[in-house]
Amino acid sequence: MLKCYECKTHLRPAKTILIADDDLDDLQILEDVFTDLGGAVNLVLVRSGQAILDYLYSEKPGPCLVVLDYNMPGMSGAEVLRQVNGRERFGGIPFVVLSTSIAPHNIEECLSLGAAAYRVKPLTYSGYSAIVKEMLQLCNLTAIIK
Repeated sequence: MLKCYECKTHLRPAKTILIADDDLDDLQILEDVFTDLGGAVNLVLVRSGQAILDYLYSEKPGPCLVVLDYNMPGMSGAEVLRQVNGRERFGGIPFVVLSTSIAPHNIEECLSLGAAAYRVKPLTYSGYSAIVKEMLQLCNLTAIIK
């Protein structure tokens, strides 16, 4: 069960994956699936777009992957992408949007702002597993490129 809602870190000697979603149930599912499939990954779970930016601009080592919900209060996933788009500091980090929104304009907006992928939140654990496997591949590719 999630205990720290603003920033939760599982400390392991591993790559860091930064996840932002304002829905606690979605964060819990992602935490479970990444833990089941990801092996030694360091998950940093936050609940807002601003928390993502605060982490990215901190002195902490950059994540190998950022996962964003599109619909978050205060700052949407698209706004986060707008803030980091074109900044050299974030050029090697893939950003994936995971959202309930299937609106074509939201998808097009995120992809045009540099998202590596836009995925609709699935209804089943196996659906989440398939998406997380894809995300882990993006994270591994990033590590090879660096």
